[in-house]
Amino acid sequence: MRHVAEVHGGKLEDLYEKIAWPLYKRYGHAYDAFKRAAQDPQEVFGPLEAVDEVMQESLLKDIKRRMTPQPHKIRADVEMTCFQFDGVLVSALAQVH
Repeated sequence: MRHVAEVHGGKLEDLYEKIAWPLYKRYGHAYDAFKRAAQDPQEVFGPLEAVDEVMQESLLKDIKRRMTPQPHKIRADVEMTCFQFDGVLVSALAQVH
């Protein structure tokens, strides 16, 4: 919301009054409304009279960028010990058959 207000030269409090607070009333929390708006913006922003197309597109752009899950790399070191003569590979093959 802050970024959209800065880009469009408006006041943050005005955006809250026109967008966020009505969404809090309808969805319980604006975060839930924004998650839904990423999939169906017309359902969320359609009933709001104060949202023009330019502001809606700017808001949707920020929502999609910030609320899209970011990929994470996970790495682990694994240590194996095998007490059989032929080692780990033979033990693993024996369990498969």
